[in-house]
Amino acid sequence: MLPPSTLQSTHPAEHLLDGSEERALLLIVIIVLVLLSIGTIRLVPAGHRLVVLRRGVVRRTPRGRLVVVLPGRDQVVGWPTTTVDEALQVRSRTDDGAEVRVLAEVTLGLSPPQIGAAYAEPVGVAVEELSMIVEEAVAERDLDDLLDGERGLLPVLEDRRLDSGTKINSAVIAEIEVLLGDRVEGRR
Repeated sequence: MLPPSTLQSTHPAEHLLDGSEERALLLIVIIVLVLLSIGTIRLVPAGHRLVVLRRGVVRRTPRGRLVVVLPGRDQVVGWPTTTVDEALQVRSRTDDGAEVRVLAEVTLGLSPPQIGAAYAEPVGVAVEELSMIVEEAVAERDLDDLLDGERGLLPVLEDRRLDSGTKINSAVIAEIEVLLGDRVEGRR
C-alpha cells in the first residue's frame, strides 16, 4: 500500500485554479478594468467645456482637458465655449394680418451652466427662446415696418441677452417672405 502523501486526488475541488485558469481570470480582470476606465475618463473637445450631470442636474464644470466620472451615475456633455452660429426660421402673423416667414442668422454667445440647475441643451433653448421673441415682435408690427431700421425686427435682436443667459452677438435678417394663404380676392 502506498503512503497517503503519494496518492493523487481526483477530487475537482482540490485544485480550483491551475495555470491556464489563473491566466484567464487575470485577463478577465484586466478587460473589466479597461472597460471601467474607458467609461470613466472623458476628454474635452476643442471649443467646449465638459459639464458633469447627475440625474439631469449640473453637478460640476471641471477645468482642464480631462475628467473622471462614475459610470452609470454621472453623465458628461459638452458645452460650447465659443460663439455658435444658428439659422432661425419663424412663421408668424403681423399686426396688420399678413402671414410671414422670417429667416435670420444669429451668432450666440452662451453663458456657462449654473451648478445645481437642471440641464437643458443650451443652443436649443436659446433658439426656442429667440423664436418666441421674433414671433412676438412680428405680431406687434405691420408688414411695412418689419425691415425698418428703427422699428423693425433687427433692433429687437441686436445686442440682446436672452433669459437663458445667452447673448446675441450679431443678427442678420436674411429674408422676410409674405405667405399667400388660401385667400382669393373677396374670399377667405
